[in-house]
Amino acid sequence: MANIAIIGSGRISNGLAPGWLAAGHNVTIGSRDPSGVEAPDGATITSQSESLRNADVVAIAIPYGNVEGFARDNADALRGKVVIDASNPMRGLVNVGISGAQVTANAIGEGARVVAAFKATFFNTLTEPVGPSGQRRDVWFAGEDEAAREITAGLIADLGFRPIDCGGMENTICLDLLVPLVIELNGRAGGERVISFSVLDHPDTTG
Repeated sequence: MANIAIIGSGRISNGLAPGWLAAGHNVTIGSRDPSGVEAPDGATITSQSESLRNADVVAIAIPYGNVEGFARDNADALRGKVVIDASNPMRGLVNVGISGAQVTANAIGEGARVVAAFKATFFNTLTEPVGPSGQRRDVWFAGEDEAAREITAGLIADLGFRPIDCGGMENTICLDLLVPLVIELNGRAGGERVISFSVLDHPDTTG
Protein backbone atom coordinates (compact mmCIF):
# COMPACT_ATOMS: atom_id res chain seq x y z
CA MET A 1 0.00 0.00 0.00
CA ALA A 2 1.34 3.41 -0.97
CA ASN A 3 0.54 6.91 0.20
CA ILE A 4 -0.15 8.72 -3.07
CA ALA A 5 -0.52 12.46 -3.52
CA ILE A 6 -2.18 13.51 -6.77
CA ILE A 7 -1.40 17.12 -7.60
CA GLY A 8 -4.40 18.59 -9.37
CA SER A 9 -8.12 18.04 -9.11
CA GLY A 10 -9.13 17.88 -12.77
CA ARG A 11 -9.95 15.10 -15.18
CA ILE A 12 -6.64 13.22 -14.89
CA SER A 13 -6.82 13.27 -11.11
CA ASN A 14 -10.42 12.08 -11.16
CA GLY A 15 -9.40 9.26 -13.47
CA LEU A 16 -6.45 8.06 -11.40
CA ALA A 17 -7.85 8.35 -7.88
CA PRO A 18 -10.69 5.77 -7.97
CA GLY A 19 -8.50 2.96 -9.27
CA TRP A 20 -5.75 3.52 -6.76
CA LEU A 21 -8.25 3.77 -3.94
CA ALA A 22 -9.86 0.51 -5.08
CA ALA A 23 -6.40 -1.11 -5.07
CA GLY A 24 -6.01 -0.21 -1.39
CA HIS A 25 -3.73 2.80 -1.62
CA ASN A 26 -4.16 5.97 0.42
CA VAL A 27 -4.90 8.88 -1.92
CA THR A 28 -4.64 12.57 -1.12
CA ILE A 29 -5.55 15.14 -3.76
CA GLY A 30 -3.59 18.37 -3.61
CA SER A 31 -5.48 21.38 -4.95
CA ARG A 32 -4.84 25.12 -5.11
CA ASP A 33 -8.41 25.53 -3.80
CA PRO A 34 -9.29 22.51 -1.62
CA SER A 35 -12.58 24.04 -0.51
CA GLY A 36 -13.88 23.95 -4.07
CA VAL A 37 -13.09 20.28 -4.75
CA GLU A 38 -15.42 17.32 -4.30
CA ALA A 39 -13.30 14.37 -3.22
CA PRO A 40 -13.77 10.91 -4.71
CA ASP A 41 -15.02 8.48 -2.06
CA GLY A 42 -12.12 7.58 0.21
CA ALA A 43 -9.77 10.36 -0.90
CA THR A 44 -8.57 13.30 1.17
CA ILE A 45 -8.48 16.83 -0.23
CA THR A 46 -5.88 19.32 0.95
CA SER A 47 -3.51 21.97 -0.38
CA GLN A 48 -0.81 20.96 -2.84
CA SER A 49 2.03 21.46 -0.39
CA GLU A 50 0.22 19.71 2.47
CA SER A 51 -0.54 16.69 0.28
CA LEU A 52 3.19 16.02 -0.06
CA ARG A 53 3.80 15.68 3.66
CA ASN A 54 3.23 11.92 4.02
CA ALA A 55 3.35 10.89 0.37
CA ASP A 56 5.55 8.08 -0.96
CA VAL A 57 4.44 8.74 -4.53
CA VAL A 58 3.43 12.03 -6.14
CA ALA A 59 1.44 12.02 -9.38
CA ILE A 60 1.55 15.39 -11.16
CA ALA A 61 -1.73 15.98 -12.97
CA ILE A 62 -1.76 19.74 -13.53
CA PRO A 63 -1.30 21.71 -16.78
CA TYR A 64 2.26 21.57 -18.07
CA GLY A 65 2.74 25.31 -17.76
CA ASN A 66 2.37 25.05 -13.97
CA VAL A 67 4.59 22.02 -13.39
CA GLU A 68 8.08 23.53 -13.33
CA GLY A 69 7.04 26.19 -10.83
CA PHE A 70 5.32 23.61 -8.63
CA ALA A 71 8.38 21.34 -8.71
CA ARG A 72 10.76 24.19 -7.91
CA ASP A 73 8.59 25.58 -5.10
CA ASN A 74 8.23 22.12 -3.51
CA ALA A 75 11.63 20.67 -4.39
CA ASP A 76 12.60 19.85 -0.81
CA ALA A 77 9.39 17.86 -0.28
CA LEU A 78 9.68 16.06 -3.64
CA ARG A 79 13.28 14.86 -3.37
CA GLY A 80 13.47 11.13 -2.81
CA LYS A 81 9.80 10.55 -3.61
CA VAL A 82 8.65 8.78 -6.76
CA VAL A 83 7.23 11.57 -8.94
CA ILE A 84 4.97 10.41 -11.78
CA ASP A 85 4.74 13.25 -14.28
CA ALA A 86 1.62 12.96 -16.44
CA SER A 87 1.75 16.52 -17.77
CA ASN A 88 2.09 17.18 -21.49
CA PRO A 89 4.30 19.84 -23.11
CA MET A 90 3.10 18.58 -26.51
CA ARG A 91 5.61 19.81 -29.14
CA GLY A 92 6.64 22.78 -27.04
CA LEU A 93 10.06 21.39 -26.10
CA VAL A 94 11.07 19.77 -29.40
CA ASN A 95 13.53 22.51 -30.37
CA VAL A 96 14.98 22.58 -26.85
CA GLY A 97 15.88 18.89 -26.95
CA ILE A 98 14.49 18.15 -23.51
CA SER A 99 11.36 16.47 -22.18
CA GLY A 100 8.77 17.68 -19.72
CA ALA A 101 9.93 15.04 -17.22
CA GLN A 102 13.52 16.29 -17.52
CA VAL A 103 12.37 19.84 -16.83
CA THR A 104 10.54 18.56 -13.74
CA ALA A 105 13.58 16.60 -12.56
CA ASN A 106 15.86 19.60 -13.08
CA ALA A 107 13.49 21.79 -11.07
CA ILE A 108 13.59 19.32 -8.17
CA GLY A 109 17.36 18.92 -8.39
CA GLU A 110 19.54 16.28 -6.81
CA GLY A 111 17.48 13.38 -5.48
CA ALA A 112 14.75 13.69 -8.12
CA ARG A 113 13.06 10.38 -9.03
CA VAL A 114 10.82 11.44 -11.90
CA VAL A 115 9.00 8.99 -14.16
CA ALA A 116 7.03 10.10 -17.21
CA ALA A 117 3.78 8.12 -17.49
CA PHE A 118 0.18 8.34 -18.73
CA LYS A 119 1.35 10.80 -21.39
CA ALA A 120 -0.67 9.36 -24.26
CA THR A 121 -3.54 8.05 -22.14
CA PHE A 122 -6.79 9.94 -22.68
CA PHE A 123 -8.40 11.02 -19.41
CA ASN A 124 -11.65 9.19 -20.11
CA THR A 125 -9.83 5.87 -20.59
CA LEU A 126 -8.18 6.04 -17.16
CA THR A 127 -11.22 4.25 -15.76
CA GLU A 128 -11.46 1.96 -18.81
CA PRO A 129 -8.19 0.02 -18.85
CA VAL A 130 -9.66 -2.64 -21.15
CA GLY A 131 -10.22 -1.32 -24.65
CA PRO A 132 -12.92 -2.19 -27.19
CA SER A 133 -10.71 -5.04 -28.44
CA GLY A 134 -11.02 -6.75 -25.06
CA GLN A 135 -7.30 -6.34 -24.36
CA ARG A 136 -5.75 -4.28 -21.61
CA ARG A 137 -4.54 -0.89 -22.74
CA ASP A 138 -0.83 -0.14 -22.48
CA VAL A 139 0.65 2.71 -20.45
CA TRP A 140 4.18 3.55 -21.54
CA PHE A 141 6.58 5.06 -19.01
CA ALA A 142 10.24 6.02 -18.70
CA GLY A 143 12.61 7.50 -16.13
CA GLU A 144 16.19 7.33 -14.90
CA ASP A 145 15.56 5.65 -11.52
CA GLU A 146 14.96 1.93 -12.04
CA ALA A 147 13.35 1.40 -8.64
CA ALA A 148 11.00 4.33 -9.32
CA ARG A 149 10.06 2.74 -12.64
CA GLU A 150 9.27 -0.54 -10.89
CA ILE A 151 6.98 1.24 -8.42
CA THR A 152 5.31 3.10 -11.28
CA ALA A 153 4.78 -0.16 -13.14
CA GLY A 154 3.01 -1.62 -10.12
CA LEU A 155 0.75 1.41 -9.80
CA ILE A 156 -0.10 1.27 -13.51
CA ALA A 157 -0.99 -2.41 -13.14
CA ASP A 158 -3.10 -1.60 -10.08
CA LEU A 159 -5.29 0.53 -12.37
CA GLY A 160 -5.79 -2.44 -14.68
CA PHE A 161 -3.43 -1.30 -17.46
CA ARG A 162 -0.42 -3.13 -18.88
CA PRO A 163 2.76 -1.21 -17.96
CA ILE A 164 5.36 -0.89 -20.73
CA ASP A 165 8.80 0.10 -19.43
CA CYS A 166 10.43 2.34 -22.06
CA GLY A 167 13.74 2.74 -20.27
CA GLY A 168 15.71 5.76 -19.14
CA MET A 169 15.08 9.48 -19.03
CA GLU A 170 16.39 9.98 -22.57
CA ASN A 171 13.29 8.21 -23.87
CA THR A 172 10.86 10.55 -22.12
CA ILE A 173 11.22 12.91 -25.11
CA CYS A 174 9.69 10.19 -27.28
CA LEU A 175 6.78 9.82 -24.88
CA ASP A 176 6.07 13.56 -25.04
CA LEU A 177 5.85 13.35 -28.82
CA LEU A 178 3.38 10.47 -28.68
CA VAL A 179 0.78 12.87 -27.32
CA PRO A 180 0.18 15.09 -30.38
CA LEU A 181 0.31 11.94 -32.50
CA VAL A 182 -2.40 10.11 -30.55
CA ILE A 183 -4.52 13.28 -30.63
CA GLU A 184 -4.11 13.44 -34.42
CA LEU A 185 -5.06 9.79 -34.84
CA ASN A 186 -7.98 10.19 -32.47
CA GLY A 187 -9.34 13.03 -34.58
CA ARG A 188 -9.13 10.90 -37.70
CA ALA A 189 -10.98 8.12 -35.87
CA GLY A 190 -13.94 10.32 -34.99
CA GLY A 191 -12.69 12.14 -31.92
CA GLU A 192 -14.11 9.81 -29.26
CA ARG A 193 -10.87 9.76 -27.26
CA VAL A 194 -10.82 6.01 -26.87
CA ILE A 195 -7.79 4.99 -28.93
CA SER A 196 -4.45 4.09 -27.38
CA PHE A 197 -1.05 2.80 -28.48
CA SER A 198 -0.22 -0.87 -27.89
CA VAL A 199 2.91 -2.98 -28.24
CA LEU A 200 2.14 -6.24 -30.02
CA ASP A 201 3.69 -9.50 -28.85
CA HIS A 202 5.14 -7.88 -25.75
CA PRO A 203 5.57 -10.34 -22.86
CA ASP A 204 3.01 -9.55 -20.17
CA THR A 205 4.80 -9.72 -16.82
CA THR A 206 1.94 -8.35 -14.72
CA GLY A 207 -0.31 -11.40 -14.73
